Amino acid sequence: EQTADRLLPRLNLERKTRTESIPIGGGKDFPAEREPWIERVAAASGLSPERVSVLLDRYGTAAESYALSVGANGETPLETLPEYTEEEIERITADEYVVHLADLVCRRSVITLLGQARRDALRELARVVGNVLGWNEERRSQEVESASAESES
Repeated sequence: EQTADRLLPRLNLERKTRTESIPIGGGKDFPAEREPWIERVAAASGLSPERVSVLLDRYGTAAESYALSVGANGETPLETLPEYTEEEIERITADEYVVHLADLVCRRSVITLLGQARRDALRELARVVGNVLGWNEERRSQEVESASAESES
């Protein structure tokens, strides 16, 4: 809404609606009671209630479609960040317009905010992201360097 407030006058347009109280993304239809939602999604997906709870905390109700998509096939935890999975990183990369590794660790997750953007983690994440985006080894190395520099600043 703040961005629109700055851009609308430049485009000679007026605001048609306020969005400050409209839930977006995973906030839409967020359950008033967590446990029934978690139990329902866990049963439907085959993921543990504990894992579904983590996903709900992380992605809101958008966690349901992810859980249902990976539940039957299982997940592969990352070695350096076991609270994340390869499938989760692949989905973020594909669905959230990730172009650079720094997009993932600084803007599409809390990895940097939690101080988890270590070199070993960045290398593993670059492998997963690179597989989705078709990066060669040189590009992966460049992305690790760039993300490391941005994470430290």
